[in-house]
Amino acid sequence: GAGMAEAVLVVCPMETIKVKFIHDQSSPNPKYYGFFHGVREIVRERGLRGTYQGLTATILKQGSNQAIRFFVMTSLRNWYKGNDPNKRINPFITAAFGATAGAASVFGNTPLDVV
Repeated sequence: GAGMAEAVLVVCPMETIKVKFIHDQSSPNPKYYGFFHGVREIVRERGLRGTYQGLTATILKQGSNQAIRFFVMTSLRNWYKGNDPNKRINPFITAAFGATAGAASVFGNTPLDVV
């Protein structure tokens, strides 16, 4: 679903590039002179596939993250509305539900994020 698409299109390339930059900057002779130069060099050296290292772990992490978040948010909204599906929810309540869902996804996803 949404988490998998997010992982493939955005998160995995950005995380891969970020990790490569961190390792490069801590080396005695960094070879990347900036974001665009680094991306260009990574693609030149390893091809587009070079930005997708760790894709499976990223898909698992993002997929489970979004699944937890959507489940908790939907469950809280359904609980609050009870038997009245047309009941309006105050924006502050929605924000509280969103914060709770976000926290649940972080706590539930931390074991996969460490991998």
